[in-house]
Amino acid sequence: MDALTLAAVLVTGFVGSAEFGSAALVHPVIRQLRTDDQLIMERGLLKTFGRVMPVGDDRGDRPGHHHCHR
Repeated sequence: MDALTLAAVLVTGFVGSAEFGSAALVHPVIRQLRTDDQLIMERGLLKTFGRVMPVGDDRGDRPGHHHCHR
């Protein structure tokens, strides 16, 4: 396996497992919070993930667009 293939597999695995963990473990807990607290939590997550994975997710950049599951 060459370095590019290995890197592609590792990045895909990391992103896939992060998305699964977020959907299965984090967001169900967030949905139990009051709406204002959900927004605070979501903004914090978007800020943190934006530093780690800054490409591909601009949900936190658009005013009035909230990623709430209520």
